[in-house]
Amino acid sequence: MIKGIIILIGLVSFLVLSYKGYRYIRHHTLQNNIAVEYINKPVPETSGTDIKGQIFKLESYKGKNVIIVFWATWCRFCVKEIPDIIKFQNTLTKDSDIVIISSILDKDIKKAKEFISKKKINYTVIIDEINYGAESEFNRPFKIVNIPSIWVINKEGIVIAQNLIHFDDAIEKLK
Repeated sequence: MIKGIIILIGLVSFLVLSYKGYRYIRHHTLQNNIAVEYINKPVPETSGTDIKGQIFKLESYKGKNVIIVFWATWCRFCVKEIPDIIKFQNTLTKDSDIVIISSILDKDIKKAKEFISKKKINYTVIIDEINYGAESEFNRPFKIVNIPSIWVINKEGIVIAQNLIHFDDAIEKLK
């Protein structure tokens, strides 16, 4: 009986670890395939609606360095980065050549708006109430599969970094 339980525990452990390994490999394979697609290429033309209801067009920021943060309220790593992004946004002036944009991938738009207000997010947040998440008009061209996903676009509109996890890494790419 005890031998059977030990074998069963071993089998369950093997299956759990195998699944985790599969997810890890799949995650990195997808991320690497996407990375090849955009680095050193023009950023996809896209538009969306910001949290204030204003139409937002990414191409209107050509001539500025753009940092795009794809995130969600349920992503603890994303939420952890918010204070650093707010702090950096506070250092920017109206004449700055850096713009921070974020695109929220939450499906519960009401909850997302409450979260943004509570956290006092002071940078542009794109939120699409019709096509939310990865399928929003703004997000779709980027093919986001993991969050946080931070992208850096230079003044010429060329992607110089994508799928970064830490906001500080995005700042480093602009130095």
